[in-house]
Amino acid sequence: MVRTVMYIFLVFVVAWNINATSHVFSVGPVESEDASSPRYCHPTAYALAYALVILFDCVAGLFFLCWLVGIVAGLCNPVFSNDFHLF
Repeated sequence: MVRTVMYIFLVFVVAWNINATSHVFSVGPVESEDASSPRYCHPTAYALAYALVILFDCVAGLFFLCWLVGIVAGLCNPVFSNDFHLF
């Protein structure tokens, strides 16, 4: 049950990240001078959102790559996974 909830949460996080990435990168030029404009966005908030999305994409990609390397290493050498007993 816990593993199922974990996988559902991971799918949610990936979907949320795809939505955030597509939204941040599709906004285009924002209005940062006129606060009454409907396209107004504070430059610091826009830069922070941009940086956080890129940072999360890089970290998630690195974790995904490590996960794939672990799967490939386990498939290529099944005895490899038996070497990780702590006790």
